[in-house]
Amino acid sequence: MSDDIIIEDDPEDFPPLSDEDVAELQRRMDDAEDPTRYMIKSDLGYSGSFILWYNVTDDTWCSDQISGTMFKRLKHAEAVFDQMDRSFVTVEAVLIDLVEASEDDEHKE
Repeated sequence: MSDDIIIEDDPEDFPPLSDEDVAELQRRMDDAEDPTRYMIKSDLGYSGSFILWYNVTDDTWCSDQISGTMFKRLKHAEAVFDQMDRSFVTVEAVLIDLVEASEDDEHKE
């Protein structure tokens, strides 16, 4: 390991970020930290008593939310939704933390 060469970066090699660059980095960090996801939900009868979540991978409906597909972008969920029969189906915003919490509760039982 004594043959390893350590190169220290000279701060002058990296120009300071512009205000636009800083704003873009902040926007991307905020987006990455946003827990909102979108899921395609079917509420048969609109009563809330029988809800199914769509799983894109298998083209199936799941009774547990964690098995459904979570979309990071609303436009992607809506694109899939637009190809479906819309009877009893909506696109719903969910918080990823809440979905993970419900999965944890299921495993405790």
